[in-house]
Amino acid sequence: GFELRHLLTCGGFSEQMDGNNLAVLQFDHYNAFELETTLRLMLQLPSKPAIVMISHCAMGDFSTRQDWREHKDSHKIVEPYGFWEEMRANETKVAEYYGVPYIRTCPAFFTMFNRTESDPFNRLES
Repeated sequence: GFELRHLLTCGGFSEQMDGNNLAVLQFDHYNAFELETTLRLMLQLPSKPAIVMISHCAMGDFSTRQDWREHKDSHKIVEPYGFWEEMRANETKVAEYYGVPYIRTCPAFFTMFNRTESDPFNRLES
């Protein structure tokens, strides 16, 4: 991993990234601009690496308490789905827009922890 902001502002992106066979990106709500910029630049590389996005799954997703649904920065409930659900909805939209495979991690973790085999947070329509 690396700090995207540093890579994008210091130049040399193509020289450093071209030749890679695989790029795994985790969309980050707080660095959305840098990640989307990186995704666009990766898609333009001559080496055409395979690019995969991985969803964000937070520990709060496994909580039986509902206070994790509150966006900690604004102290407001993000309606109607909650902060993390909104983040996953945005991740899905970015992956679909660019035609990049998107791996949802919450279903795997829920299965591993014997909570459920489905992702109860994947209720959003695109």
